[in-house]
Parts: sequence; structure tokens; C-alpha cells
Amino acid sequence: MPLQQIISMCLLCKFAMTVWKIILKKSQEVRGLLNIITAEFMKIKNNKMIYICSFIAVIIPVLIVIKDLFYLTGVQRVGIDAWINSIVSIVLLSVYPVLSGFIITYLIQKEYGDQTIINTLTAPTSRTSFLLSKVIVWALWHISATIICLLITYVGCCILFPAHFSVDIVIKIAVLFFKCSILNFVSLLPVLWVTIKQKKVFYPSLLICLLFVIIGVGSMNMPIALASILPWSAVMVLCSYETINIYYLIGVFSLSICGFASFILSIGSFKYQNL
Repeated sequence: MPLQQIISMCLLCKFAMTVWKIILKKSQEVRGLLNIITAEFMKIKNNKMIYICSFIAVIIPVLIVIKDLFYLTGVQRVGIDAWINSIVSIVLLSVYPVLSGFIITYLIQKEYGDQTIINTLTAPTSRTSFLLSKVIVWALWHISATIICLLITYVGCCILFPAHFSVDIVIKIAVLFFKCSILNFVSLLPVLWVTIKQKKVFYPSLLICLLFVIIGVGSMNMPIALASILPWSAVMVLCSYETINIYYLIGVFSLSICGFASFILSIGSFKYQNL
């Protein structure tokens, strides 16, 4: 066998071994992250705060549907599109961000308050994986609340607008709800950084959450140029526009920078924080 072929085979084997080691390392990291996420679910399984927030997330859209049943003629006169937009504005963009702020504040603050974070991180646990597990649990709650609201909205549409309820409406509502939910979650990522910096304190992150909601609601009275620049009002802009224009692109850029910078800051702050 020529020397060149032997060298090529050696290099190929070395490359294959390097790739295999990387795969093994990453699989161990993923397995470790899954174990941490499982532990997080065990922690919150019997927690009252999570159940209270989840109950509120369910009861608010239910109460809206029940209330509108008493004003059926007026609601039908307004139309199904306006009714759906009211659900989005009240529930997804006003109530759920506050509840979501409670969830992430509790998940982080309880670790500092009970000093369990010290015991957890003295074990061979990556700080990044630990924080990622919190974010994943937070995101799962956020998406689950959105799905519940979506199902309740479907029921409300069937009752209030039976003649207009169709497959197209089902798809339209689902796209709108998940779009608003994901954008809203990204806009709330600065709250994660605040919860890390505040440690045992409970209120700053909740006040920040309320401020974000106020900015988002106030976007309806803002000039569109200003609303698209601020990440929290940009959510309303992106949810309102179906066609791409300059304000839509500015909103996407603003929200992307906000989410990315907040996530990096959160990981960096937590990674080098003195417990």
C-alpha cells in the first residue's frame, strides 16, 4: 500500500475518533440537561405558585367567553376577527406575560431563597445547563398556557360564531397565537437576567414585567416608528402586521437583539456570580 494512502487512512481514522469523542461529549451534556430538567419538574410538582398561575391562565379566557355569551348580539356584530384580537390583547399580551414573570421569578428566586442553588452547583452540574433547564421549564409553561388559551378560544368561536368557524379560521388562530406567544416570550428574556441579579429579592423582576406589559399595551397609542423600535411594543407590531414592511423588519431586528443580548447576559452573569 502506498505511503500516501496509509497517511490518508490514519488522518481519516483520527478525524473519525475526534468526531466520535465530540458526539459522546455532547450526548453526555444532553443527558445531563435532561436529568436537570426532570429534577426541575420534580421540584415544581407540588408547588402552589405554579398551580395558581396555571389556574389563572385557564380561568381568564374561560371568563371572557362566558362574559361574551351574555352580550352575544353585540359580540357577533363586532365580528370574529375583532373578538380574536381582543383575546390576544387581553390574555396573550397582557395577562400571560405577568403570569410568566411570576413563573420565572419563582423558579430562580426559590433556589436563592432556600439556598438549594449552592447544593446543586457544588455537584458536577454545569451552570449553563442549570440555567437552561430553568428557561426550558419556563418556556414549556408559557407554550402550554398558550395551547390552553387556543383550545378555549376554539370553543368560544364555535359557540359565538358557529357560522364563521372553519378550518381556515382554526389555522389562522393557531398561527396568530403561537406567533404572539413566541415573540412575547423572547421579549420577556430580560426578566431572566433581572431574576439572576436580584437573587433572593422577589419584586424587581415582577415590576419589570409590569413595565413591559404597560409598554406593550401603550404601543397602540405610539407612533408606529417608535413602537417598532422598542422590543416590547414591537411584539404588538409584529402580531398586527401580516405583510412584511420596514416597520416589521425593524421590529424583528429589535426583538432579536433584545432576546439574544438578554440570554447571553443571563448566562454570563450566572456563570460568574458569587453565590
